[in-house]
Amino acid sequence: AARARAVSLQHASVLAEGVLARRLANLQSTLQLAVYRSVCRALQAVHCLAFALGLRWRVEEGEGTLNAQLWRFVLTGGVSLSGEEDEEWKEEGATALVTQAAAAAAAA
Repeated sequence: AARARAVSLQHASVLAEGVLARRLANLQSTLQLAVYRSVCRALQAVHCLAFALGLRWRVEEGEGTLNAQLWRFVLTGGVSLSGEEDEEWKEEGATALVTQAAAAAAAA
């Protein structure tokens, strides 16, 4: 009976950890949404996107899921610094843009 009780307590502990993790994740997302809404209410509409990008950057950085290559692509608009163009018939910069997007997606 003591062994069954110990196993039951371990099982309850594992379940409680899962519930706690889920509740913390819900609290974090609710807090992020509240911060976003209250700050964007005070900002002009054109500045809300910049704030949202900065907020997402910090959240991913804090979670350790930040993909620097993808963010560099998003922030630079795909401007190529290499100057490599493979085919002349493509629009100028299209090859570099597709290459950067593919590399960023592969790293994600």
